[in-house]
Order: sequence, then structure tokens, then C-alpha cells
Amino acid sequence: MVAMQNKLSPMDRVVIIGTFASFLVSFLVLRLSSFSASTMVNSQNYIVKTMILSTTGMTTLDALSTALKPFTYVFISLIFFVLAISLMSFYGYKNKSRRVGIIIGLLSAAAAIILFETIWGVFLAVAVFVCSFYSAQFSNTYSKELKRWIFFRTGSNTAGKVMFMANIVISLGLFLAVLQSQAAYEVTFRHDLTDSMRSIVMSTPGASLLSQATLDQKIDTAISSSTLFQSYIRWLPVMTAFGAWVVLEFLRNVILANLSGVFTFILLKKSENKK
Repeated sequence: MVAMQNKLSPMDRVVIIGTFASFLVSFLVLRLSSFSASTMVNSQNYIVKTMILSTTGMTTLDALSTALKPFTYVFISLIFFVLAISLMSFYGYKNKSRRVGIIIGLLSAAAAIILFETIWGVFLAVAVFVCSFYSAQFSNTYSKELKRWIFFRTGSNTAGKVMFMANIVISLGLFLAVLQSQAAYEVTFRHDLTDSMRSIVMSTPGASLLSQATLDQKIDTAISSSTLFQSYIRWLPVMTAFGAWVVLEFLRNVILANLSGVFTFILLKKSENKK
């Protein structure tokens, strides 16, 4: 590694520092958001408790703002993640070297493992390394193949390609993380589901006539005897991973790839204007 760093050009060092810093900020913001596999597991209960019960009396826009507020940090994290990929796309536009991507990938992967000491964290590290290693290579290829909107499409196509691979790796990590702790997630989900059902029942007319103990017993019996609940727990790892993949793919196609195109366009345009 030391030998490789001694041969790095000033541009190489700037890209390494900038890209690693972007990945690091992305990880730190994600860590501050308290996002985890448990967040994905309990997303259905969150919808019930927040979007249905906690937004009573609000306008549609206020309710939407309340529901999406906890995911603000996650989205900010994704913006910095895309910025890191865009920097690599900018670098790869005229550079074929793999060593910069390897150095960034190793540093960023190590940071991901340190900050997220879980199975999911290991897969996040793999996803980051994949993005770092392939971004410059894809960018260099696209820069030679594209004929129109080259700056923008180099970034958007590169981000789209590497984030597709990253989304698969991250979803697989979520699957294994939930599968490993499926029993614990069942207890957590059952508790949250009980709270949600209790809140719904208590909001209906005549619910106050039932004692708390009777209400809890009826809810517990309903959940225990529900084949739907048992099926849901059985498929929980698959549903969590697939749900995460669908959301990430939607963001990749609609927002993130295009955002990377904008970032890369700005970087390459400024670089061209300096000549």
C-alpha cells in the first residue's frame, strides 16, 4: 500500500481524500439516523403508528412531512454516497488506473465495518468496495462510447451500474442479518404490532369498556392464532431484503443516478473550463 501511495499523482490524492471523505460522511450520517435492519423489519408498524395514528387532524402535506422526517438522514447519507461515486466517475473519465479505486475501496470498507459492527455492515463494506473499484472503470468506458450528453450520462450510467450491484449486495446482507436474528426480530415485531393494534382498538367507540388486561389478552390471542402472522415471520428475511431492494432500486432509477449525472457534469465542466 505504501509503495502504491508513493506513486500517486496530486490528482490521485485529491480524488482519494475527497471520495473517502464523502463515503465517511455518508456512513456517519447513516449511523446518526439510527437506521438498521430492525428499522426495515418494523417499517410496517411504523406506517401504522405514524402515518395512520399520529397524523390525525393534519393536512396531507403535514402528514407526509411527519412520516418522511425519520428518513431525512438516510436520504442525506445517500446523497454523499452518490457524490463519492461521482468523484470516481470524474476521475475515471480520463484515467484507467485501478489503484485509486482499490485504495478508496479498502479505506471506505474498513470505515463501514468499524462504524457498523454487524453482518449488514460487512455487506455494506463489500458494496462500497465494489462501487469504488468499478466506478472509474465504467466511467472510462462510457466516456469513449457515449456520443451525446457525455458528461451527464457518464456519471448517471456509472452510478446506475455500480449502485445496481451495491443494492443487490446490501439486500443480501439484510437478508442474512434478519435471518440470523429472526427470533429476536419476531419478539420486537410482535411487541410493536401489539402496541399498534392496541392504539387502533382504543381509538374505536366503546373500547374504554374493556380493561387493559382483557384487551391485551385478546390482542395476544389474535396474534398467536393468526396464520398470517406466522407466515409473515417465516418470510420476514425475504420480505425485508426484497422491500429494501425495491426502495433502493426506485431511488437509484428515479433520483440517485440522475443526481450523479449532475454532479459529474459539474465536475467535468469545471475541469474543462480550467484548461
